[in-house]
Amino acid sequence: MMDRARAQTDKRLERLDKEIGRVYKSNPALLAIEREYAKYMASVKKRTDALYSDYINEKDEDIKKEKKDAYMGKLRALTLDNKEYKRLVANIAHVLAEVNQQALDISNKAMREVYALNYNQVAEDCREAGIEIDGKE
Repeated sequence: MMDRARAQTDKRLERLDKEIGRVYKSNPALLAIEREYAKYMASVKKRTDALYSDYINEKDEDIKKEKKDAYMGKLRALTLDNKEYKRLVANIAHVLAEVNQQALDISNKAMREVYALNYNQVAEDCREAGIEIDGKE
């Protein structure tokens, strides 16, 4: 049989899951940076599609390696070595850190309530069983 604290804990954890999900799904800064990143990566794809197609469709293995190197070089130039890409990644990290902190704050508040609820339930169960707690029976 599930005790009152466990039932309330389960309900609180379900609410917590939904609340944290909303933090990530509805944060305007996170949504904006995700759109900006997706737009940038779509432009990268557009700018590298021809090189990728040439590489994939090449039959001669020696030429294929050269085409792969050309594709990978262009991809790297537009991402890992690109100032705009680095700015986007840094912004994503910053926004995610803020959103993660919001989620952590929500979780920490909920956990205090859950711990107190379960502590009180254990104390009640002990008293009912005649077990001394905190110097009281």
